Amino acid sequence: MDHTRKTLEDAAHDRRACAVARPGAPWLAGVVCRLEPAGLVCDLPGHGVRVGEEVRLRLETDQRPVHLEATVLRVGVQVPERGPDGVMLGFLSSLPITEGADRSGMLADVVLPGGSVVSLVDPPLHVVQLDPRRAAFEAPLAHTLVFPEGSVLRLRLGTEADGCHEVRARVVGVVVGEGHLLYTIEFEDVTHQERHHRVVSALRTALAI
Repeated sequence: MDHTRKTLEDAAHDRRACAVARPGAPWLAGVVCRLEPAGLVCDLPGHGVRVGEEVRLRLETDQRPVHLEATVLRVGVQVPERGPDGVMLGFLSSLPITEGADRSGMLADVVLPGGSVVSLVDPPLHVVQLDPRRAAFEAPLAHTLVFPEGSVLRLRLGTEADGCHEVRARVVGVVVGEGHLLYTIEFEDVTHQERHHRVVSALRTALAI
């Protein structure tokens, strides 16, 4: 059986937590409800997605979360005991696993008030989405650091070729999964726009996202 289909079947059977991200929008929490021949039905209250829109889907599994690309096939799908907030997603394909990517010379750190840093590209944290305006990363529920929604982070981004720069980022969304927290952050007050774009592009390539 195809590994992706087995993952979807297990998620539907267990009513696993999930999250969906529209392009340029924070992640939204949902629940996998059922797998139909046409696609995967998820309960996604307050989603705002449109038919035909390309989205990212994150599924909780017994190991680490799985990330897929999908197309919105239907909205307003009736979900038993939950109402008409169901969304059907189709054309699902797994996104690359990035644990083995070459990250030498790459820097993506949260600088804490005392000056110590926490890497966003080394375990247990894991970047899942990145563009010049925003990023999303996962952290285990048991991680010692928690970043509340609305809090402002100080980030240090860089590569060997472009050097590093600091930028502020505001936490605009937090999704609580079964074993992880999924944070969405938006960059603010970027003073070196050209360098920022080059660094983000290099990080995206290195992390295969």
